Amino acid sequence: MADGPRYSLLVFLPHGVRIIATWLLGARAILPLLLSSWLCYFIYGHSSATFSLWPALVSSIAPYIAFKLFQFAGLPNFATEENINLGWKTLILTGFFASLLNATGTMVLFQPEFSFSDSNLFISSYIVGDMLGLVFFMGMAMLVFRWYRPTDSGTSRIS
Repeated sequence: MADGPRYSLLVFLPHGVRIIATWLLGARAILPLLLSSWLCYFIYGHSSATFSLWPALVSSIAPYIAFKLFQFAGLPNFATEENINLGWKTLILTGFFASLLNATGTMVLFQPEFSFSDSNLFISSYIVGDMLGLVFFMGMAMLVFRWYRPTDSGTSRIS
């Protein structure tokens, strides 16, 4: 992968943001996720002649495609007023498929020729970082929401 990234993060929290935002907003999440990805690329210096901004598009669309695939399979998918209590297992499974789509799409963008050993390592490292980021983000969100949940006396812990 001559033009691709040479590393991946062990815990990639933005994947958790992508999954939760897409679950809550559906297709409306794509544009804000795309703009925030492009902003991060510019801030952290990844935009150059050799590093295309197409991976941001892939990573912004991948969660939506994963949720749509679940919808076509008849599984619970996007949040609605009736479906706001989607189980965490479904979000994790959707996050896994979104990560697989993201890693595969990014690999195709960067790798002109297919090499099974390089592809395996690249996809595996993306999936591990994305999934740990999703689990960690969901755990942090759960703790924050529990903290703000009213106590038995009806007041918040932040009073």
